[in-house]
Amino acid sequence: MTHFVRLLAVAGGTLAAGHADAAADPAPRPGAGDRPSVVLVHGAFDAAVRVAAWRTRPSWYVASTRDHVIAPELQRALAQRIGAHVTPLPTSHVPQEAEPAKGAAVILDAVQHAR
Repeated sequence: MTHFVRLLAVAGGTLAAGHADAAADPAPRPGAGDRPSVVLVHGAFDAAVRVAAWRTRPSWYVASTRDHVIAPELQRALAQRIGAHVTPLPTSHVPQEAEPAKGAAVILDAVQHAR
């Protein structure tokens, strides 16, 4: 039987100060708070990483230019270090909340290039 580790997100739509452009009261989601936000297979952190995936595979990065949690300069430096295709968005720390369509476009672009 597979064992799972559950990591629960903050429930209730509470947003930190660094997320000012995200909806203050997001629409309720069916089952929100009932299920884990992330499910990891037990032992996922046990294996040693021998080669970082970004060294051998293309990477994409959404840089939040109004982020007050991770400085935009640091984001650009990290993205440059891994050779990522960078999409800057004028959002706070949670671009997927503030600009979901643009975030989804980055994911779809990555999928197209992976084929």
